[in-house]
Amino acid sequence: MRKTPCSVERYFLRVRSGATLHVTVTLPDSASESAAVSLFEPGGQPFRDVPAGLDLGAEAGTARIVVRGEDLVAGLYELDVVASPLGPPEAATITVRAELAPVTLSSTHGGFEVANPGPAPASVRVVQHLVGVERRVRLRARGAPAESVTVDVPAWARRGDVDVAIAPALWPEFTDLGVTAFDTAGQQVAQEPQNYAIGRQVLTFADAPAASPLVVELFPAWADPAAARPWEATVTVRFFLEQAVALADTAAVRVQPGGRVPIARAAAASPFVPAGFDALVEVTGDGGDGRGAAVRREGVTP
Repeated sequence: MRKTPCSVERYFLRVRSGATLHVTVTLPDSASESAAVSLFEPGGQPFRDVPAGLDLGAEAGTARIVVRGEDLVAGLYELDVVASPLGPPEAATITVRAELAPVTLSSTHGGFEVANPGPAPASVRVVQHLVGVERRVRLRARGAPAESVTVDVPAWARRGDVDVAIAPALWPEFTDLGVTAFDTAGQQVAQEPQNYAIGRQVLTFADAPAASPLVVELFPAWADPAAARPWEATVTVRFFLEQAVALADTAAVRVQPGGRVPIARAAAASPFVPAGFDALVEVTGDGGDGRGAAVRREGVTP
């Protein structure tokens, strides 16, 4: 498509539960043109895994966004592509592609399940990798005071993220939630207000953390401070390996239209998984038809 400066193109993408959504936006002449890409979840929240207003231009000519199965919210996503006002006056050429993986992945007791919603049989290659570790904490907060969760950072970790989830029914009582992560020196590793019931912040460690603690502080901003009351949140802290580790050989399965095939979960024991953490396992189902693969991550007790 051709976009004049400041113009906005909106795409609405309906997705089903358990699917994996792949979005690719390309700016062929990124040396002289620029654009911004934003993906919004059903309900209007920016997609939690990618910042809104992702810039294209200069050295970054392509934006690739993958909404994995565990992050996907069934419903209508909105993709916005905004041509920069600073570009040349002539229209910019932008290519947009969005597609769902041909199969879906879901978690079951003891493994995963590959489902085929399409009209034709699907030959699927399923692989499982250890991509990191996670620790999930159910926090019971007192009311107005700030609360904190402390997690030991593995010595090998250089990056990670923090998810904070609050019951949607409770969220209207907050104006926002302050979320800050501190290292042992008191330096902020991440800091950003959370404006929705579910939020994610990226953790980056410039130096080796040497298995030091990380403190995640939550500061509730009540709409009516006099109405502050006990509340609960689920805090999930993940740390990612620099290189994924294969956990099992590739499994080849054939799934009939409307059918489902179970996949046994691979053993996740590894020296990379410290005590108190679950292994973070990523399972990928590639249908081999040129479309993007189905992807799902899950914490697994070793």
